[in-house]
Amino acid sequence: MVDRFVDAFQRGDLDRVLDLLTDDARLSMPPEPIQCNGPAAIAEFLRQRRFWGPELTLVPTRANNQPAFVYYLPDPTEHVPRAHGVMVLTVADGQISTLTRFGGRGIIARFGMPDVLDRSALT
Repeated sequence: MVDRFVDAFQRGDLDRVLDLLTDDARLSMPPEPIQCNGPAAIAEFLRQRRFWGPELTLVPTRANNQPAFVYYLPDPTEHVPRAHGVMVLTVADGQISTLTRFGGRGIIARFGMPDVLDRSALT
């Protein structure tokens, strides 16, 4: 299920992402006051913001014993994938019940991940 999420999220396939969510799924982005409750609200949020999709790279890690990903987006000035934050999934009964995005580069070092991604290290 986590692999399917990564594939769908990186491809920007909203329908596949939504299929993986529970009916009461929640998305939050602390410390920002953003919270979306339910797949419809999450879908609307994702449609409005294109931080996800083919430009995004998710690198797996763990946070509080949950699946997590450091996410990388292209740096428009240096043309390299630069870390932007961490996304943590809460899984319940084989579906995703919570997506929590922690933005900012300060958190990246705690996960032992580089600020700039060397794509050759992923293959």
